[in-house]
This record gives sequence, structure tokens and C-alpha cells, in this order.
Amino acid sequence: MHLILIMQAREQRLTREKETKKMIAITGASGQLGRLVVEELLKEIEPSRLIAVVRSPEKVADLKAMGVEVRKAGTALKCH
Repeated sequence: MHLILIMQAREQRLTREKETKKMIAITGASGQLGRLVVEELLKEIEPSRLIAVVRSPEKVADLKAMGVEVRKAGTALKCH
């Protein structure tokens, strides 16, 4: 009986941990506002939970060095 309770408690803890490990993506992370958002989030969560979505990855090399995942993205819209 005790073993079953221990296993159930462990399973519940692992489920909670998995739910709290969701990733957060910040678009425009190389801009002024995006950079501020990333910096504030880094005060609360680990860098490995953040994805910085940018057009120029070289502008956020420092974030990548800290452990933030960097993804290059562009826009398909052209304004004339």
C-alpha cells in the first residue's frame, strides 16, 4: 500500500514538473521591447525555457551564450 502511494505521489510530482517546463517564445527578441521582455523573464525562469525568435540571430548571440534557444524567422509580407 505504501509503495502504491509513493508511486502515485511521484507520478503527480513528475506531471506538475512537466507542466511547469513549458517553453516561452518571444518574437522580436532582438528589438528594444523584445529584449526587455527576455531580460525580465530571465529573472524568473531558466534560459533553456526561452526561445528568442529573431530575423538576425547574430544580434542575440549573448542570449544564445546564456542558454536561450535562438530561432531565425522572417516575414512573408512585403510593404511597398
